[in-house]
Amino acid sequence: MRRLLALAVLGLAMFLLVLLVRLPAAQLGRLLPPGLALETPEGTVWNGRAALLVNEVSVGRLAWRLRPSALFQFMLRFECQWSVPGGDLQGIFEADRSGTRLRDLQGEMPIEGIAIWLGAPGWAGRTEFELAEMSLGRDGRATGTGELRLLDLTGNFGGPLRLGDFRWRPESPGRADETGTWSGFVEDTGNGPLHLRSILEFDAGGRYRLAGDLAVSPVASDSEAARLDRLLQALGAPDAEGRYSFVIESR
Repeated sequence: MRRLLALAVLGLAMFLLVLLVRLPAAQLGRLLPPGLALETPEGTVWNGRAALLVNEVSVGRLAWRLRPSALFQFMLRFECQWSVPGGDLQGIFEADRSGTRLRDLQGEMPIEGIAIWLGAPGWAGRTEFELAEMSLGRDGRATGTGELRLLDLTGNFGGPLRLGDFRWRPESPGRADETGTWSGFVEDTGNGPLHLRSILEFDAGGRYRLAGDLAVSPVASDSEAARLDRLLQALGAPDAEGRYSFVIESR
């Protein structure tokens, strides 16, 4: 009986393998969460490439290759590479009955492209990804582990002003009333003139919300502190600790 079951599983896996080799790459778009899409796909579901869109905005090129061994687990697993000018990311994308997952996402890219996509041009620096897993269940529950770092973040405020290094860790679950939302703490690493404490939330559709408070760091030089003081005063009055609250979110 076990031998017959094993042969049946093997036969099903081989059938799926042949099917995926022949399916056009456009069919892969059906596996993506809402807000993500593929444009001008080339190749097949097995091995292909396409422009990646977030809310109909191009955010680079995506290439993928199927790992056939995962079919024996009734799972689709792809080796993926996301490329943008000046950087790229590599990771594993999985889809099964429980939901979708992005694992072992590593690489770096310049901040400039992300800033333009967010509608905030003029920022410089680079983003480093070391995310072990970002998952989205069929029930909408979003979880993640790992770290994303913003290094040498520099803004243009009448002239370049380096703000320091920052990190985001998506280790807290998304809000219960916001399915499909990843959430985690953002903080500075203490090496720059800006001190930050905040929470970043975003979903697969590209919507985001960053809320917290800002202050001038003790390591800021006199000139950096003077410039930051003028900028932070635009947020309103500080609290008793000299911190300024803020909220930045997508429309």
